[in-house]
Amino acid sequence: MSQLLLLLASTKQATPHRITRHAILGGSPGEAVRLAPSPEALLAASACIASPSHPFEPPHLAQDFHQLKRQQLASHALGRLTRMLVGSGASSQRYRTLCDAKMMHLVQCVAAPSVARSDGIDADKDVQTARYIVGALSALAVLYGEDAVERAQRGSA
Repeated sequence: MSQLLLLLASTKQATPHRITRHAILGGSPGEAVRLAPSPEALLAASACIASPSHPFEPPHLAQDFHQLKRQQLASHALGRLTRMLVGSGASSQRYRTLCDAKMMHLVQCVAAPSVARSDGIDADKDVQTARYIVGALSALAVLYGEDAVERAQRGSA
């Protein structure tokens, strides 16, 4: 977490959200994801999302509520990455971000099912989970698609 705080505090880029003292000195991973001013800071914040597998530390993170929050937060982070990294001038930063090992953790946080219930037990929660996964897949399709187009255009030029 201290690396995340240093990265957030040292970032010089403009941000649509002010980074508050609370976010830097002890905010939640959700707040850090929301306030991250750069893809690097966002990936660092995303690394603080609780792992989707055992052992859960603290143990209450195994509860279904927290499992859904994990998926929601990771899906939101991927959506923010898409907004940051799609467009002209972002190709090298997008490539670095997509190759970053922290992307795997982020994708696993969305994709891993809840350990608190099986699919089909609660239709409303299954719909929530499906929405988070669809959002994440859309974000990944845009990010990797944009990267593939950029690479193809460079290769044919």
